[in-house]
Amino acid sequence: MKRINWKVVFSIAVIYFFAFERVLVERSNVFSYADEIFAIVVIMWILFKLVVKKMKINDEDKMFFLTWTGVLILGVIGNIASRLINNVYYIFIDALSMVKVWLAYYAIMFSNKDEKFYGSIIKNSARIARGLVIVMFACLILSQFINIGMSASIRHGIASYKFIFNVPGNYSKLFYFIVPLLTADLFYKKTNYKKIIILISLITWVATMRSRAFAFVAIYIFMYIAFLVLKPKFNKKEKKGKIPLLYVIPVIVIALVICWNQIIFYFTNPTQARSVLLRYSIVTAADYYPIGAGFGTFGSDIAAKNYSELYKKYEFNKYYGMRENNTAYLNDNYWPMIIAQFGIKGAIMVAFALYVFTKKNISYTKTNQYFYISSICANGFLILSSVASKSYCEFSSICVFMLIGLLAKYEKKRQQKLVAKEESYEKE
Repeated sequence: MKRINWKVVFSIAVIYFFAFERVLVERSNVFSYADEIFAIVVIMWILFKLVVKKMKINDEDKMFFLTWTGVLILGVIGNIASRLINNVYYIFIDALSMVKVWLAYYAIMFSNKDEKFYGSIIKNSARIARGLVIVMFACLILSQFINIGMSASIRHGIASYKFIFNVPGNYSKLFYFIVPLLTADLFYKKTNYKKIIILISLITWVATMRSRAFAFVAIYIFMYIAFLVLKPKFNKKEKKGKIPLLYVIPVIVIALVICWNQIIFYFTNPTQARSVLLRYSIVTAADYYPIGAGFGTFGSDIAAKNYSELYKKYEFNKYYGMRENNTAYLNDNYWPMIIAQFGIKGAIMVAFALYVFTKKNISYTKTNQYFYISSICANGFLILSSVASKSYCEFSSICVFMLIGLLAKYEKKRQQKLVAKEESYEKE
């Protein structure tokens, strides 16, 4: 019997904990602090690596860290200038929520194991995911005949599926992690069983009856066919980590066609929360130009919990889900929060940091078609989702960022090993 690698077991446990943290939080508020504790531990560990171990980082990572440092400084200056919130603890927690998902990626990238370690995490996580998909699909079938408490509102004439989550929308986000993970695992062994499980996962995802689920499944099928069925030869641009325009345009068209009605409804209806948040984020950015209103003042969890003074000023109490006693929709956004709290300049800086991050981590996987499509899909799901949710500052995204880090780190290590072998052959 092989000896158990407890570091691998621990890593997998952390990944799946964050995949299901939302479910745990619904049972006990104790679990709601886990992501903040995780972020603090990772920050201390990264500082130890950089300061004590004098670990070197590449130019893109330096640029990413400096840009986000600038954004965080803007937020604090915004707090000092606006005087809307003075509690240092709330400001700190809100700042932490902005960077915790990115820290999950760097928790992997700053580790120093061989490719077998990262590969073991990916393969065993995928095994768990396949078992999970079978259970979720079985419950989906059963829920069509018996009320087992896993169905929600009726959409398009069908009861939407939520599994053990509170709402289908939150459950849908689990597949941002599962689908890329199952796809990446095809690299180790491509079997019909694995392909069938991926298909079942897509069917289960669609059963949430959410527009984003429809769009993302359609995009994934297109990407799968383009990269893995047609098996295109990567041209020089692709080898540099650039995604061909030929693939990007259809993805955008698919997303727009499927989600168009929802986009129109949510962003043009003057009483819908997302439309209200977007409109007043621009108002806030203009009122507190050029640095924004600061942390915990608009669109964030802290702003909702403390019912920001801006919400009272804008009379959000007259909108459903945005009232002081019902804040369900007040933090269901990302870019409006960024625009309001950091201003237009801050929003540009965040967008630039996102571009640098996405471009770099996808480029690491360019030599592995399975990891490449997985990395593109995982990043793509998050980017598109950020239009209508807080995908870059919620704990359910931590597992996705850890997966992105695992794919990048494994392939980086594998390529280094191959180069070392080639050099040793040349010397001989």
